[in-house]
Amino acid sequence: HTRSCLARGLGDVYKRQLVYIQLLEYLKDTLEEQELKFFCEFIKTLNMKQTAKAMNISLATAYRIHKRVKGVCEEFLLTK
Repeated sequence: HTRSCLARGLGDVYKRQLVYIQLLEYLKDTLEEQELKFFCEFIKTLNMKQTAKAMNISLATAYRIHKRVKGVCEEFLLTK
């Protein structure tokens, strides 16, 4: 019983990793260069102000790009 639970749990981990890899590929194919750079910078800290500062963009621009990236991620998840 324990072995099957572990195997099932590992299977779930691999499925999540596969979806994450597919999401990254989708983002690379869909986002503009600045949007992809924003995503890569944002996931380091999940902090909008730090991301804007690191990219040397206004906070308003950061929020606009974030909204676009979030929409693309949601679009991807709805098709999976």
